[in-house]
Amino acid sequence: ICGATAYWFYVGSQPAGVHGVNGGSSSDDDERERFPTLNAFDRVFRFHLGTMALASFLIALMKIPRAALAYLESQQKDPGWFAKFILKCTQWALWCFEQSLRYLTRFAYIHTATDGGSFCAGCVSTFVLLRDHGVQMAVNEAVLWLLVLLQSSLTPLCCALLARRLALRARALLDAGVHVMGSKDGEG
Repeated sequence: ICGATAYWFYVGSQPAGVHGVNGGSSSDDDERERFPTLNAFDRVFRFHLGTMALASFLIALMKIPRAALAYLESQQKDPGWFAKFILKCTQWALWCFEQSLRYLTRFAYIHTATDGGSFCAGCVSTFVLLRDHGVQMAVNEAVLWLLVLLQSSLTPLCCALLARRLALRARALLDAGVHVMGSKDGEG
């Protein structure tokens, strides 16, 4: 659905005959507009499955040293304070690197999906974006976190308040003698 929306936003708003994505004709664009969601799935499986596999492989590759260090830590009988400190610092550094890689990968996915480039080009573009607009991206992440928090708390609250209001209204109608569902006096 996201691919269909992106196509509509970037290409669908152009005048007729101008579409011609990647040198294609307007008949290709007409075909794309007829089944946008299916065409987005086709694009994902043809062009972006390798991107997802590469990014997943890189993240999994980062988990292996962390798991090895955790195993090494569990196998030590009585490590000294310095060895324990070095081990914890190394685990923390690998965790930070993994989280950075996840963040970079998320934006590289977006770059790949919108621009159609490779995963590596998306990573480079994301790194340049972070370098040039790091503060703005941090503010965007904070606002995004706040919006998710508000959505996660206000949506159930609004649903509960609406359900309570409907239940009170139904109770008031029943007390007034109006049957909400079914017929009067328990018939049929």
